Formats: sequence, C-alpha cells, structure tokens
Amino acid sequence: LTKENAYDQAINTSVDLNFIKRFGDLATTTKLRGLLERQRFERFWGRAQDMVVGDVVDMNMGTADKATTESETSEIRSIGYFLSTQLDFRDRIIVDALVRRDGSSLFGEENRWKFYYRAGLAYRVSEESFWPFDFIDEFKLRGSIGTAGGRPAFDAQYETYTVEGGQIQKGSLGNKELKPEHATEIEVGADMIFGGKLSIGVTYADNKVEDQILQVPLAGYFGFGSQWRNAGTLEGTTWEGTLQYAIVQSQDVTWSANIVVDRTRQTITEFNLPPYKTDQGSGPDIFYMREGEQLGTMYGHGWATSCDQLFGYFSDPSQYCDQFQVNDEGYFVPVGSANWQDGLANNLWGSEVTIGEGTPDEQTFSWGFPIKGFGVDTTMVGDDMVVDTVDFVRIGGSTPDFNFGIGSSVRYKGFSLYALFDGQKGGNIYNATRQWGHRDGNSWEVAQGDKPESERKPLKYYQTLYDVNDGSSHYVENAGFIKFRELSLTYTFNRNQLEEFLGGLFNRVTLSVIGRNLLTWTDYLGYDPEVSVNNTGAIYRVDSFDYPNYRTITGAIEIEF
Repeated sequence: LTKENAYDQAINTSVDLNFIKRFGDLATTTKLRGLLERQRFERFWGRAQDMVVGDVVDMNMGTADKATTESETSEIRSIGYFLSTQLDFRDRIIVDALVRRDGSSLFGEENRWKFYYRAGLAYRVSEESFWPFDFIDEFKLRGSIGTAGGRPAFDAQYETYTVEGGQIQKGSLGNKELKPEHATEIEVGADMIFGGKLSIGVTYADNKVEDQILQVPLAGYFGFGSQWRNAGTLEGTTWEGTLQYAIVQSQDVTWSANIVVDRTRQTITEFNLPPYKTDQGSGPDIFYMREGEQLGTMYGHGWATSCDQLFGYFSDPSQYCDQFQVNDEGYFVPVGSANWQDGLANNLWGSEVTIGEGTPDEQTFSWGFPIKGFGVDTTMVGDDMVVDTVDFVRIGGSTPDFNFGIGSSVRYKGFSLYALFDGQKGGNIYNATRQWGHRDGNSWEVAQGDKPESERKPLKYYQTLYDVNDGSSHYVENAGFIKFRELSLTYTFNRNQLEEFLGGLFNRVTLSVIGRNLLTWTDYLGYDPEVSVNNTGAIYRVDSFDYPNYRTITGAIEIEF
C-alpha cells in the first residue's frame, strides 16, 4: 500500500508605476516596480508491505520492518524592487538604465540582499545630418554594462543528512555565509544596413562572475562530503557576428538568408580552494577546477601514441623506441622484437614483454596493450623551475572553436518555406557510455569479426582502455556537428480565398508542417553529440547514457475568425 500527499503553492505578485512624458525632442519612460515571490512545497509519502489483512486499506496493516515513510518541506521567498528609465533623444541617442535591489531566502541571513544595475547607450550616427555615406541606411553604435546574480540550490545553506536502515549519514555541510554570485558584463557592438537589403551586426562581450557558487569536495575530517561555497572568479569573452541578406523582395516573392557565428572563451581567474577534479554529476572526474584553467577543460590519462611519452618509464626512452610500434588505433604499444600484427598468429596476446632487461630501466608490459603516456608539469620553487613527469594530462575540452547557424526563408504568395542548419566546429565530448560498454564487453568496438585477423584484439585490450572508469583520452571525441535543425512549410488561405467557404466565416486559415532535428552530420561515435551534464552541455560535454534529441514532425492548423 502506497499513499502520497503533496502540496505545492507558488505566489507571484507585482506592482508597477509607469511615467511617460515627452520634453521637446526627448521622450522618457520611467518605471517603478515591486515584485514578491513565494514558493512552498510539502510532501508526505508512505509505503507498507506484506499486509497482515489484505482487504483492510490501512498503513498499520503492513509488517513493521517493511514500512517506509518520507517527508519533505521547502519554502523559498524572494522580493525585488526595480527603478528603470528609457530616454530617446530625436530617435538618435537612446539610453536605458535600471537599478534593482533583490532579496532571497536562499542565502545566509547576512547576505540575502544585493543591489544590481544596468546601463545602455545606443547612437544612430546615420541619422545625423553630417552622415556622408548614403549607401549605408543604418549605422548604430551601442554599448552597455550590467550586473546580475545567481542563486544556489534550496539546501545549499543547510546541513543535509540521509537516513538508511535507521542509520544517519552526513551529506553536505551547510554554509550560512553563502552569498549571491555577482556577474558583470560589458558589451559593445555595431549594426549596419546597406541598401535596404544587407544587414551586418558585430558584438563583443566581456563577462566576469565573482563569488561563484560551487559544490566543492571536503576533506574527510569534516565528516561531510561536500559544501556549497563562493569559491572563485570566472572571466569570459564572446564574439558574435550576424549577417542577413534580402535576396528577393517583391509583392509575390521574398527570399532572405541569414548567418550567425559566435565564439566564447571562459577562464577561472581566481580560485580560493585547492584544485580538484569533478564529474559535474555524470561520468568520471575529468573537469579540473583550478586557477588559470579554461572552463570545460578535460583531464585524465592519455594513452601513449609516440616514443616521447615514455620518459615516465625510462630514463632515456629513445634507447627502447624500436621495441614499441604504433598499432591501427594510433597507440604506441610494447611488442619487443615482434610486430604488433602478430598477436593472434603467434599467440602473443596474454603474454608479457620485458624491455630494458638487466638495466635500471627494466620494465615489464602486457604485450600489445596500450600503456599510459606521460606529460610534463613545470612548477616554480623559489627561483628554480622543477620539471615532473605526470600521467594526469589534458585530454580535451568542451569549448568549441565556434558555433554557427544558417537559415533561409522563402515566400511565394500564400506559401512560406523556412530552413535552419546549425552546429559547432571543434570542441570535444566525453563518451562515458562507450567507456562503460568496454567494462562489460558489450561495446561495438569489442566485436572483432569484421576486422582482418592481424588487427583482432582480445576483450582485455578494451577493458584496459576502460581503466576502471577513470578519465581516459580514448573516450574523448570530436563534438563538431551540423544539424538540419528545422524545416517548415506553411500555406495561408486569405479572406478572399475563403469567402465562398462557410459564408466567409473565417478571416484566415493557415496550414503548416514543421520538422525539427531532421538530420545530423557528425564524426561522434555515440547517438547524438548534443548531450550534457545537468543541462550544462555548453560547458561540460559528457555522454553518460543520455537519450538523444527527438526528431519531431508537427502539423498545425490555425483558424482566425
């Protein structure tokens, strides 16, 4: 018997005062607003098993050692005050400004209130009498600065515990000093229109997020596994360019096309904690949090692909390079005097090969198996540079070289056709789904039937690459893709066409068919390169049994009376 009772309430209320007045050439709009939000959630859940009297619907009829109860209560309150004004001088100089004060119960008692602001200025230079370029219809310069805050999870300021089998276990350590993230963004740009057909826009944005809210791991002596903290500063830059061209413009036919391209880079410039790795909620711990690191960078073990990655094994790797070979997967594997293709024919799989025998460099490897490569880490100790060999190296990064979108719209009388392609160039995705398949031996790579005998490998070869679910370069793949994102066809019957239908009851009828996520072109080996960790795919790109995006076909009828 299971019973559940839930109560969920949300209240949003606001009061607005608007003042609109024109002073000669200056048009003004000023707004004062107050906003109050409250969310409350209560839930009680109970289950009883092995009912003593089956026909009696009562929780007391269940066996005591198989009764389960759960309860949950949460309440979030926030309040905000806004004062904004917009100024327009002769449709040439446009000013937008806002100041706001927000309060939220999600933070500690001393840090629940914060001021934010924004200010923007646009100057339409082409409207001035001195503008000399008649072929440029519009030339606008714009700039703005604004601040915003970020909220944590509901339980971030509280200690959390779990109860299992009557035992209490500590979860996350609360933080009553937690304060809002504070983001400041400066943006500048220009917009131009040429000959009434071609429009171009360029934007540069500089963003800085201070007091970032991160869930960080804690040392064992805390007793709690993690804590939410204001841990660092993140700085980023974005470039964006847009181009739109009206190819055909007539009464019956119009055709336009547009292109959008953007590029973003974000770096952790301040980090008030020891460096640590995190999985951000899915897959192995591959994202390295430390000062100076680009956000989304992946770290783990890289498998050796050349001789210069062997200095962690030998004092002088060049003496032993001839006893390794690059196999068909690009890995520099130990083979001794044999050839890497002799494994099956000469029954070498499962054997060992000793390299540097009788010397201080002597090492024994599994024949033909990938080995971990070493990188170099340099640190300054006083005035001296110390060089260490490390097997924990950069293996990739989620950030793409750039994102893009290409769209086109065509209209012929009542018909309209719209198509959109978008995607990204570069960047990496970590295929944790493929990694788990190697552990269990059910990945497509394990099947060797289609390979030549000389290239076939044992199951243990891929289980070695699995590496006990540790971060591995083998599962870092190219995340670039192009998607046929949308195709829509619409036909509109106007009033003249409908006059004889039902006595002109309808003013307009529109029929449309819309397809989304129709095709994908990618080198990614999983189902869909557009996967993410907790909806953060733009930063942390991990595929951990994520369901691919749906392909949808939608039909619609719109009737206007």
